[in-house]
Order: sequence, then C-alpha cells, then structure tokens
Amino acid sequence: MTEHIVGSVDEVPDGGVIGVEVDGLEIAIFNCDGDFYAMQNRCIHRRAALHRIDEERIGEDDCLTEGPGDIDCEKRVTACPWHGWKFELETGQHQTTEKRMRTFPVIVDGDELRVDV
Repeated sequence: MTEHIVGSVDEVPDGGVIGVEVDGLEIAIFNCDGDFYAMQNRCIHRRAALHRIDEERIGEDDCLTEGPGDIDCEKRVTACPWHGWKFELETGQHQTTEKRMRTFPVIVDGDELRVDV
C-alpha cells in the first residue's frame, strides 16, 4: 500500500464528505467530529457517488425512505444518496447484508489528509 495526499483537514467540513481520485480509484473522504474515514466512492448497489449525499435521489419510487443520503456521525454510518443503503464508515459493512464497501486507512499528518491505497 502507498500513502497519497488527498487534501487538507479544512477541505472536509465536520459531518461532510468530499470525493477524490487516487490512482484511478474514486474515494469518498468523510469527517465525523475530526475522525476521518475513506471508502470507495461508488455504492455497490447502483454505483451512486457517495460524496454527493446532499443531492436528490433517483429511483425515489423504489426507496423505502425519503430524502437524500446522509452521514450519521453519532452512529458512524453513511447512507447512499440514491436508495439509502447504509454503510459503516469504519468497516464499509452494509447494515443489513454481508456486502461490504472497500475502505482505506486515513492518516492525518498536521493538516494534510493521506489515504493508504
């Protein structure tokens, strides 16, 4: 694995997410109370970009919940913006299946954020 600088601490607001690309991989960087998490940016369900959690979902008729995706920093989970699939930020585990998103270690070095890919 190799560390890559993906941004600064200030670029990811608390309770927010940004999308970055590292060696051709799309990665979402999440900030929960100063704890940073990195996960593949495309949902394993329908390939929605997780860094776009504040956008309106497509396929709303097929959804069991309303509204866009979100980040729940208390529970340390994110919900996909398209169909609301929830994943644990630390492990990438889908909350109701055995499916898992790929996660990456995040290293905070001063104000730099690095992802180990």
